[in-house]
Amino acid sequence: MIYAVIVCYEPTINIITLMNSLIAQGVYPIVIDNSEKCFIDISVSKCIYYKVGENIGIAAAQNIGISIALSNGAKAIVFFDQDSMIPDNLISTLYSPILEGKSKISVPIYINIKGDFFYQIVKCNTLGLRKKITPYIGMKDFHTNIAISSGSMVSANLFENVGYMEERLFIDHVDTEWFLRAASKGYRALVVTNAIMEHTIGDNFIDLKVMKIPVHSPIRRYYRVRNAFLLLKYKHIPKLLALREVLFSFFHQFIIFIFSNKKKAYFLYFCKAICDGVNNKTGKIN
Repeated sequence: MIYAVIVCYEPTINIITLMNSLIAQGVYPIVIDNSEKCFIDISVSKCIYYKVGENIGIAAAQNIGISIALSNGAKAIVFFDQDSMIPDNLISTLYSPILEGKSKISVPIYINIKGDFFYQIVKCNTLGLRKKITPYIGMKDFHTNIAISSGSMVSANLFENVGYMEERLFIDHVDTEWFLRAASKGYRALVVTNAIMEHTIGDNFIDLKVMKIPVHSPIRRYYRVRNAFLLLKYKHIPKLLALREVLFSFFHQFIIFIFSNKKKAYFLYFCKAICDGVNNKTGKIN
């Protein structure tokens, strides 16, 4: 049985569409609700709904879902955000290489919500030098050591070797850390180019022509910046890659600050993120 772990926070009605699509594809959804209050009824037949009652972060919520799935005998676990939209053949396409023994992890390629471009896949070498790959339909499948958790499918027995998600990161870079940890143990993700799903990074974009800067809220920027510093602490994450994340988090923050009408909030959270990152403070912001 394939189980889906969906972490939500104050979800919209779109999550019902996702759950129904998963059920139609033979997947058993597990919804971990981090909302302080729930605005919609997301109880659906053939699903497990776990109400946390507070925002414990995506990593801790995913770990609850993983534990539930494993205790129910899951063969594979696929992860989604609450606003994910998936095609009718996504699950079978992702599961096929796992079933055939080609990989323990499979991930799709992602198209933006307007359908006018595919997000680049980023991978890095042992030194931490990055390589960007622009996927396209019909491209040969390839491996990567960095991926997005939403849409990723993992063979259930892999968690025994790799471990669960890193709860100290709370939200941002959780997927980066886990995929690099898996790769350090010999398990790279297979990018299945026939598996395509819509995805949105950030609330909006600042288009600089040469690059698109995703815009997140001031508090999300806190986690992006702080956790970039925390990545430096992990042995399985190349220091050059972590340092790049620190430098680019500063650059992104500067660009967002210029265009934002919430300059004070961005500045205060940015200062706290640097302080907490340097002092190795983890978990939820306090």
